[in-house]
Amino acid sequence: MQDDVKEPHETPTPAENPAPEPAVHVAPAARSDGSVRVEIEESDEEEEEVAPKAHAHSLAAMSKKEFAMLTKRLQDKPTERTLFCSRRDGDSVAYANKNEALRDKEGRKVILKIEEVPDASGLDNLLKDAERCSILWKKHQGYVVPLRSDVENISDPDEAAEAAEAWNFLQVTVPRILDVLHVLASNSELHCELSSTAVKHIWPLISSKTWRQKVLELLMEWSQVTVSARALAEFASRYPKPHLQLLVDAVTREEKDNIMPPNFEETARKATERLDKGQSGIEEALDDMLRGLSSLSAAELAVSTLGNVCVAGHVLPNFKEQIAPFCDVIVEALSRHLKPLDWRLCGRAAGTIANICRCGSVFLDGVQEKCLVPLVTALREEAKDQGPSSMVQSLGAGLGKSKLPFVKATARLLGALQNFIVLRPSGLKRVHELGVLEIVLPLMETTGQAATIGSSEFADEEPSIIASRALTLASRLVREAPDEMALKTEIDILCRMDRILEHECRAVGAPERQNGFDTLDLALRILTALITKREGVLDRLTSKAPRFQELPEGVELSDLKPVIPFGKLVSRLMKLMKTLKAEGHLTPEHEGSATSRIRGNLALLFAKLVEAQADSDAPPDMKEPNFEALVEIFVDWLRKERGAVQQNIGVCLTRLAQTPRYKQRVRDLNGIESLHQIMLPKVQADKEEAMRQHRLKGRVQGGMD
Repeated sequence: MQDDVKEPHETPTPAENPAPEPAVHVAPAARSDGSVRVEIEESDEEEEEVAPKAHAHSLAAMSKKEFAMLTKRLQDKPTERTLFCSRRDGDSVAYANKNEALRDKEGRKVILKIEEVPDASGLDNLLKDAERCSILWKKHQGYVVPLRSDVENISDPDEAAEAAEAWNFLQVTVPRILDVLHVLASNSELHCELSSTAVKHIWPLISSKTWRQKVLELLMEWSQVTVSARALAEFASRYPKPHLQLLVDAVTREEKDNIMPPNFEETARKATERLDKGQSGIEEALDDMLRGLSSLSAAELAVSTLGNVCVAGHVLPNFKEQIAPFCDVIVEALSRHLKPLDWRLCGRAAGTIANICRCGSVFLDGVQEKCLVPLVTALREEAKDQGPSSMVQSLGAGLGKSKLPFVKATARLLGALQNFIVLRPSGLKRVHELGVLEIVLPLMETTGQAATIGSSEFADEEPSIIASRALTLASRLVREAPDEMALKTEIDILCRMDRILEHECRAVGAPERQNGFDTLDLALRILTALITKREGVLDRLTSKAPRFQELPEGVELSDLKPVIPFGKLVSRLMKLMKTLKAEGHLTPEHEGSATSRIRGNLALLFAKLVEAQADSDAPPDMKEPNFEALVEIFVDWLRKERGAVQQNIGVCLTRLAQTPRYKQRVRDLNGIESLHQIMLPKVQADKEEAMRQHRLKGRVQGGMD
């Protein structure tokens, strides 16, 4: 490879050559009519321009040593990266350099002189090099205007020299551009955003086998920052051909050089040779092998980049339109990567599936048809305590100095399923049929998960994240299909919710509590859905004996006994209510907070309990609790909450007012007046809206008839 690209030397003119004589211009003779005939001679200077040489500040003009020093400075010092991306202000004086007199006189305004242009930064010069490299690469690929069929292409030696010079420039400059841009993009979000303007020049270089790996690494770094990811999505939507095709090909190709880490076979061969010759020990050879395995392959980089670009581009209609034709090949490739033991691509493919679901119904259809079964199969294998995945961990994955680069995909598999059912609620039935609820139940508690999760570069593989996603998924499945689960599943859920609520309620008033109330909110949501929507749950918790009951197959009488102490559960929830008193009236910004949702679920739960307590055949465990102390809390919440939560509180307070046991307490606290002032107008407005919709529906049906 050529180290330097230097300007050609000009041949000095020998001193003995005589100076050229000045040309004698002869005026053309005038014709009889006064006109003058002028001969136009062809100039020798009007020749085709050769390819431009490297400018003074080009990376190609630097030696290897100079470029290595520049890269080291940019990698080690944030100030050097900032200076590299900064433009000089010319002759204007910055505020920090002004004395007190100028500060008082001019303030912070910058006084620019006439035609004052800031000097180009190092990043500007790099972008200029990137633009030239992009043009030369497209020309080398043949992306030029083709000649007409009747025009003969005559070979020119000057053109061959120009092509060779351009190729040498590409060979030297492109790797340097990619190295510098990767340093900027991987060390600072600001510099990542600034350097993302080079996207249009860098993306076409994926078609080169030599630079493909570095280009994909740079694209993935850009795709992880919001602004630069938006730049990638906008560029792909404006110029989909051939750029989207190049990225999709990197995702879908099943060739060895695309799936395996770069140069892994060569690394393994050299490590084996050194081990055979006695030049290194077994541990050193193993370290070399593991370093090779820890490198990301082209397929891994492309899959992650595609998922991140879809997150940024799902709000762009043009992007969704341009990526839709690739739906079948993308979904098919991602479904092939959803293998439990494919620790390189399984998690990344699941994360990309979670993101492409946002790109329209065509992707949701493809995911539902081809990816649901592989997702559930991989999740079931990942969640097992015994199996191939746990066996790999027991052999030392993620532990010690020479750790295997094993990464679990549990959290991302849960995230893919969660996004799917949020965007397509009709798919809940299919997800439930695949047995997802039974799979996620052991994942809802964080106890004991820390030891099973290996070290990972992904923050969403933390046990708390896995538990949160499992709880979210379980809450939607329980709420939408409460009667579809087996009785043993109900018992398992109640026991787990009781343990989670006990742990979370103890931590509510703790001053050292750092996390929010999301786990408590999800657990209470599941418990409320079970008690209010699933038939017989409250009766079994309170030991209410039914007159007759047909036992399902596999269910015994012992399964109908209370699995958790009902009185202790109610007492714990009442104490929780007292700690969640509203300090002031909620603003629209806080309407959907976790604390507000907890109040709404507590109101629904206690409304069900008050209604069950008022029954004449209520069991002793149900009649024993006294909810009179909660009336004051509900009245206060009704006056300070908003929206749907306020509606739930109003329903609960109405039930309390209708119960003789608590009616007087509601009157003493002016709860009746609050219900009339707050809830009655809303109820009347809802009735009027329902009547209006009914009349409109009747008119439409009458017109169709």
